[in-house]
Amino acid sequence: MAGDWLQLGVARHWRAASSVVAMELVDRAGADLPAFQAGAFIDVHTPAGPRAYSLCNSPADRRRYVILVQREAQGRGGSAWLHDVVEAGDVLRVRPPRNEFPLASHAVHSVLIAGGVGIAPLSAMAEALWRSAAPFELHYTCRSPERSAWRHELARSPYALRVRFHWSESAGRLHLAGVLARTSPAADIYVCGPPSLIEAAATGFAAAGREPAKFHFEPFVR
Repeated sequence: MAGDWLQLGVARHWRAASSVVAMELVDRAGADLPAFQAGAFIDVHTPAGPRAYSLCNSPADRRRYVILVQREAQGRGGSAWLHDVVEAGDVLRVRPPRNEFPLASHAVHSVLIAGGVGIAPLSAMAEALWRSAAPFELHYTCRSPERSAWRHELARSPYALRVRFHWSESAGRLHLAGVLARTSPAADIYVCGPPSLIEAAATGFAAAGREPAKFHFEPFVR
């Protein structure tokens, strides 16, 4: 049932960026995990309480859940515990996936805009859109390549040509107005990242006179 906690094994635990670790969680008996749709998240139980993390792997991959955990210096210790204490072979309590950031059905074009660890749900969306042969593009902005989790996976993905990386330390902020200007007014826009990115995207979207229902967002800190 949806309220039950799963006992999942940590199959892999690795450094994905300078302040981000990636974790691959699996059923210890090798069974399929509860299904999820792109944009979904799971709650992971930590000594500081449950913490929500978006799933970044393909929804078609039922054998694992992959999450990205950014170290939160001002947090209550949950992310530090997942960084410094948890390792491959451990067992974590996890709630089955829930989704508050789903893809719109029958979109004519999807524009995915990710900031930092906000790439997690948008990576899953890119996977789902690619598998369904739906048109999309993914813009990933981060301070530098060293700080960008999941960039290697995106660069070697079958849809790599649809991914645009933007490093703000060397190129300044992503020009969101330019991104919007190059897309159809009928396109659905998805943004996940820090509040500053979401606010800038929302402002540009409204200024362009787009239909409000076409703008979807989720902050990466719940």
